[in-house]
Amino acid sequence: MSRKDEEQLRRLAIGIDGFLCAVLAVVLLLVFGPATGGGLVLCLGGVVLCLFLRRQSRKPIVQREARQRAQSAWSDSVTKNSIARSLERLRAVASELESWHTPVTFARGLTQEEIAELQLALPAELPEDAVEFLTQCSAIEGPDVQAGYSIGGRACFAPARSADRWPGHLKVGDAEAPLTVIGDDGITNRFLLALGATNPVVKWDHESGGVVVVAESFQGFLATVAKDWEHYLARDGGHDYLAG
Repeated sequence: MSRKDEEQLRRLAIGIDGFLCAVLAVVLLLVFGPATGGGLVLCLGGVVLCLFLRRQSRKPIVQREARQRAQSAWSDSVTKNSIARSLERLRAVASELESWHTPVTFARGLTQEEIAELQLALPAELPEDAVEFLTQCSAIEGPDVQAGYSIGGRACFAPARSADRWPGHLKVGDAEAPLTVIGDDGITNRFLLALGATNPVVKWDHESGGVVVVAESFQGFLATVAKDWEHYLARDGGHDYLAG
């Protein structure tokens, strides 16, 4: 049933209930009117009817506000759920690889104090999805997954250094956004996160020196890594992996 149909049914129900209330008020007036003068009963009936109709008319507003609050809460949790889901997928693959693979390691999450200290050293604020990752798991090491995947850990989420070979900034729109390393692929290519109005992830090629966007956000990057690992577990040699 569509929302329009539900609204029409609601209005019909209000009309029927209102009519019944009006009939009840008339009956009360006819039965008790001669003894009471009718005025008091009629007045009370009208008050009851008005209160009932007002309550019914408020229902869709209250329900709509409740839906909006629920949708807002869901929207706020999307990032957390997506990061958590990607980590769940990565751990599931890691458990399947244990019998024939170098173990994949997942480091503990950082405390709020540790994240605050890390943020102070950066030239711009980390996006929420990257912070959520650091809260749940500050580093992932999968050295034998495809060419190798290393995300987070030492030397990552840190300000650029003059000795770095990869670029320190990325043009995002009309502005230059600082870049911070978030991982590598085991053969010295780097994954860099832009800290700007938007937060794309780029891959820096150690041979050509060029960069290419591989995800529109850290969340998208982690989901792509999870997809890579699932293809690797399936021994899919034709998949286009981030690593390598």
